[in-house]
Amino acid sequence: MDLRMDEAVPLAAALVSRVAEDHAVRALILKGPPATELGIRSQRPSSDVDLLVERDSLPVMVEALSQRGWRRRPTTHDGEHPLHSVTMYHPQWPSDIDVHYAYPGLESQDSSVFEALWERRRSTTLGARAVWALDPTATYLIQALHALREHNKPINISERRFLISEAPRPDWEDLRDLAQRTGSLGPLRAFAREAYPNADRGTFPAPSLEWLRRTEVTEPGVFRLLHLHSLPWARRPKYVLQGLFPSREQLAATDLRLLDAPARTLALARLRRIARFAMRLPSAGRQWMEQRRQR
Repeated sequence: MDLRMDEAVPLAAALVSRVAEDHAVRALILKGPPATELGIRSQRPSSDVDLLVERDSLPVMVEALSQRGWRRRPTTHDGEHPLHSVTMYHPQWPSDIDVHYAYPGLESQDSSVFEALWERRRSTTLGARAVWALDPTATYLIQALHALREHNKPINISERRFLISEAPRPDWEDLRDLAQRTGSLGPLRAFAREAYPNADRGTFPAPSLEWLRRTEVTEPGVFRLLHLHSLPWARRPKYVLQGLFPSREQLAATDLRLLDAPARTLALARLRRIARFAMRLPSAGRQWMEQRRQR
């Protein structure tokens, strides 16, 4: 199979919609082409499908996709922060599928968030198949939260500018009500004050510490340092060793070829990882101290 990315993403969306239907799973396409269709996302190409399901449906979808040749993408995650999705890849498919049971910035209980978004579903067509996507207000909320994560990245700055200056903005009262139901008023605060300057400033609670870290931390090592500090002393040496000498699967998170690489290649990859960490340690240390002061 030799799919272009602009073919692979719609077909993957159609696939997960069919799989969800076959297993009686309620599933929503969160962003990507449906958001572009509404003019709420810029025309840049999508590289994956973001699917939201209920927490109990996550293992059902992962298993069903596994039976169709999809595999869990390795991750570097080692307990630093809560996981909210499982990423699936296919050896013959250029795009991934991210199966979410939660979404960063939507901080209400997972089941409440899903019901609020499910009420906002709309039907659209991807890969010649009807799929469930989100209405304009919910789409705008998801795109805003996505653009606020790692807020200093150029692509996220560009997306926020697009949302404020070019995308059709939903009615503030409608967006506010959805944000209240999904627990995203705090995370949305900085963006909403710019996009909706007349909104009542007393509406917004303070963002959570977890959200502030998602938006402010640019060095991945910071999360490991913060998690290390939270562990009992007896567990810290093992965690440090795991960070310095990660498993084959963790190394393969950035290069799938390492899953089957010989021992020498794996050793070189570990050395390069340590070298990268050493180079970025001063910056990570500064950010770590800043985050410690915010606690």
